[in-house]
Amino acid sequence: MNIIKPLIKKVVRSLNLSGIGDPEQWLVDMFGGVRTATGMNITEITALRNTAVYACVRILSESLASVPFLLLRQEQKGKGTSHATDNPWYDILNSVANSEMTAFTLRETMIAHLVSWGNAYAWIEHDRYQQPVGLWPLRPDRTWPERDPTTKVLQYKTVLPNGEWITIPKEDMWHTPGLGFDGLKGYSPIGLCREAIGMAQATEEYGARFFSNGARPAGILKHPKTLSEGAQKRLREGFEEKYTGLTNAHKMMILEEDMSYEAIGLPPEDSQFMETRRFQIEEIARIFRVPLHMIGDLEHATFSNIEHQSLEFVKFTLF
Repeated sequence: MNIIKPLIKKVVRSLNLSGIGDPEQWLVDMFGGVRTATGMNITEITALRNTAVYACVRILSESLASVPFLLLRQEQKGKGTSHATDNPWYDILNSVANSEMTAFTLRETMIAHLVSWGNAYAWIEHDRYQQPVGLWPLRPDRTWPERDPTTKVLQYKTVLPNGEWITIPKEDMWHTPGLGFDGLKGYSPIGLCREAIGMAQATEEYGARFFSNGARPAGILKHPKTLSEGAQKRLREGFEEKYTGLTNAHKMMILEEDMSYEAIGLPPEDSQFMETRRFQIEEIARIFRVPLHMIGDLEHATFSNIEHQSLEFVKFTLF
């Protein structure tokens, strides 16, 4: 009961804040996420099980995290700019983000949050002189902006790992929103495109079940007469011993008693399955605006277009 009561309070509070028709994301994830038309439950976490989604999120987060976050100072009388190394934000953004994370790790985490949830949040830690001394990333599915009902001032609600609900003023929050139109919160790319990702997950699961449970043989051995169970067993074991396996590949096959062997190729529906998997990879790469060759799909790659696609990735995706 000590665990159930706080959980019930959290659920009721979430429904009061956002309504039954639009519950908070953490509550949706707790019940398995939104079920797509394919029957797959897709959340920002479960979507990472798809190799294409994981590759895109990893490429974007690592690439942008490796770019230095230069903090510049405008010099007086129009004499240009200089590196503001004495500013407290300089070390936080380029060296040590907090007592447990480097600046690179923080940037990588926040960019992964941004491209997955559409929002990146970090609590700003201040010292007693109100100077920033650290940034601590917060889970986007457990943090959201809202306006105070009385003062209309922007503030942020978040749920700590221990289950505690706290309110953070906007002065103590670093919020980077993605594409969005309400001025407060960005849209989740995975949430908006969950059907495409669910299709990719469904085809991947279909393929796994095909190889796990499929009973499709590689070929059929025909005999003009009816064989007993013992004769079938001996024939199968003898045939597999002589002609199956890597060491027996391409051996001359000798059949007796008017027997014949018929190989079974890949049926048309399974060929279409492979095309579907390939198309879904392109769909996911399109969502994150990542070139296909960067996630391992080299089907349409050439020496010339890879160079141009890499330049376009830097120009139109990273910057």
